[in-house]
Amino acid sequence: MDLLPVAQIVKSYDVNGEVMIRMTSGILEDYDFKKEPVFIIVDGLPVPFFITSFKTKGSNGALVKFETINDPSHSEEL
Repeated sequence: MDLLPVAQIVKSYDVNGEVMIRMTSGILEDYDFKKEPVFIIVDGLPVPFFITSFKTKGSNGALVKFETINDPSHSEEL
């Protein structure tokens, strides 16, 4: 599977499991999150995650909430 890097997780953001990301391309702004997962490399393997909320912050940042991440301890692992 060929993956296109589009963002980097910068930090855990709040108590609901949101993360702050830095986008390396504008692709996520036009992405249909409800149909396709994004993949995060975890322990060297691509793991699919569905995005439930995406709010842009500044010119290349965003707050992202993943479907299965619901607390800071899990978001910090990412």
